[in-house]
Amino acid sequence: MTLLSNKQISAIFLALGLTTISSCGSQNPVNTSLVTANSIAQNLVSTAVAQKPNIPQFGQPIDCTLGKDCFILQYFDRDPSPAAVDFGCGRQTYNGHDGTDFGIPDAKAMAKGHHFSLSR
Repeated sequence: MTLLSNKQISAIFLALGLTTISSCGSQNPVNTSLVTANSIAQNLVSTAVAQKPNIPQFGQPIDCTLGKDCFILQYFDRDPSPAAVDFGCGRQTYNGHDGTDFGIPDAKAMAKGHHFSLSR
């Protein structure tokens, strides 16, 4: 079963509205308005269906392979109390930390342009 998107539904209602409007000023209102409205509706719906959904793509904030040439030092503190708890209920954070810190293995990697730490 395919659900219609808001764009598709809008296109259908627009076509219905055009049918009503075009039938008012036409000499042969029934045939002309229906053909015109049908053509417009088909174009609008096919355009709406052909569009791909806008799905965001997420990536890491630094260019590295986790576990190979970078690793995570600290995670965001998700506990509002004075205690510190990371996303997995662990302690790889500290109180009030508001980012994710990435580390790189050595100064050689840093010389290539990697940054040692990046917080949001």
